[in-house]
Amino acid sequence: MEHLNIPICVMMAASLASPALAQSERMQQIDSGHSTASMYVAPAGETSSALNLAIAKVSGTAYWDRDKPSNSVFDLYIFPAVKDLPPLAEDGSLRKDAVLNLSRYTLLTFRSKNAVLDGSGKLLVTGDLTITYLERESNTQWSVAYAGGTSGEPIVQTSTHEVRLVVESVAPNEGREWPAAKADLFGSIATTEEAVPGLKHALMDAVWPIVVEDERCVMPAPAAGADMRAYQGAICSGTPVLVEPSGKMPAWSSQGYSGSIDPNPARLSRINILLRLRIREPKLDKANGPRQ
Repeated sequence: MEHLNIPICVMMAASLASPALAQSERMQQIDSGHSTASMYVAPAGETSSALNLAIAKVSGTAYWDRDKPSNSVFDLYIFPAVKDLPPLAEDGSLRKDAVLNLSRYTLLTFRSKNAVLDGSGKLLVTGDLTITYLERESNTQWSVAYAGGTSGEPIVQTSTHEVRLVVESVAPNEGREWPAAKADLFGSIATTEEAVPGLKHALMDAVWPIVVEDERCVMPAPAAGADMRAYQGAICSGTPVLVEPSGKMPAWSSQGYSGSIDPNPARLSRINILLRLRIREPKLDKANGPRQ
């Protein structure tokens, strides 16, 4: 009997592992070079006065199971567009020991826990939003050898809250106007300062460099006898992704929020994070065909 149990156990283990294996094989990489997150804050009930704080970059992985939406998985990372960004891991996350060259910055991580499809065809993904706010104080103590201020040890504040991500597909002829590149998926997280304490401060107090898509920098050719005082460094080109000056959020943004209702909503601030996600094209493997 013992010999008969071994194949059965192997078959049971294989059957249990196959859904997870199939899911991991279908996970798609987010194109961090053409995926953006736009952060808005606004008074409760006033969509026309929304303030677009900043644009950030997005990386991570996505899997929308059209046949069984509950199997869908979204793991997203939102980070500032710094030029000296350390290499991203395979899942799109930053190295845990990486410290960006900014005095204050915020990193956001969304990890999905479950997903359902609503009546309009949008995917409602519930997950944990982790806020990491890092600040480095400036040391300016004077001495005979003083050569300017230096950055001190980083002070890190982290918190995690449950939020809801609303995801919808983008039609082939839509999504080209804002902010720059064509998106495959739209996403939105709508919440309040009461539901996610500290998020508003982490977004408003951070430094958010301008996102430039397809940036290319070329050093000018040296010229004999050129005046070095006119030297300006590399010549760069690309598509800047700028904040929305009108203060209005795009029509596709979710107007609801995932927190509780306060008896005095006038004192609450709404927070919206709008995502435009481009799915990275699979790499070609000559031996086995397309691969992610």
